[in-house]
Amino acid sequence: MSAVTGDLGLASTTARDGIWVEMSTVPETVKRALAEKMAEIGWSTLDCPISGAPRQLEAGEAVLLSSGQRDTHDRVKPVLQAISPRVSYLGEFGRGIRAKHTAHLLLAGHSLVAAEALAFARAADLNIGEVLDALKGTIVSSGVFDHRARRVLDAPDTPAASPLGGLADALAWIHQLAAELHTPTPVLERALSHFDRRDAERTDELVVAFYRELTAGSAF
Repeated sequence: MSAVTGDLGLASTTARDGIWVEMSTVPETVKRALAEKMAEIGWSTLDCPISGAPRQLEAGEAVLLSSGQRDTHDRVKPVLQAISPRVSYLGEFGRGIRAKHTAHLLLAGHSLVAAEALAFARAADLNIGEVLDALKGTIVSSGVFDHRARRVLDAPDTPAASPLGGLADALAWIHQLAAELHTPTPVLERALSHFDRRDAERTDELVVAFYRELTAGSAF
């Protein structure tokens, strides 16, 4: 907010007719309020969050989810493609963050299912590493299962790239929006129930966090 409305924020600039590419993962209502503030000084705003981990961004595999006026998108498209070649235009303002929410739903669901499957494999006396190798790239797998689920084999104190608190907030925003849209989200509600029972500021990989909770109390 302060980047726009603060004393030294964009809204206080003397420049006019600029374009602000808003890439944050924040509620849609916040993005719209800030876009209206920028419109007061003649600025156009794109809602353009990024879907992808830092490693994917560095490899040019992240996706930029652009939404807003088409002519505004077209003007800054070369800049967006310099960030990542995978740029998708999704239509009117707000659809970008809704697409990012869709990606977060998939991440939460895949992570929870991966953790549950590995907890079952462990209880069934299977070698988790062998299971991961056997199922990698098959029709029943996913990117989360292939790449992130392997973190359950790491040492318990191995840190992840970032805390889970931000993701917990994003999932809560999605749950609220889903209620407003009257669309059921049973998998999301299950994932949120796990966040409710744990410290979301810990830095576990999400699959690892779910897996550790599902196997809590059993001997490693």
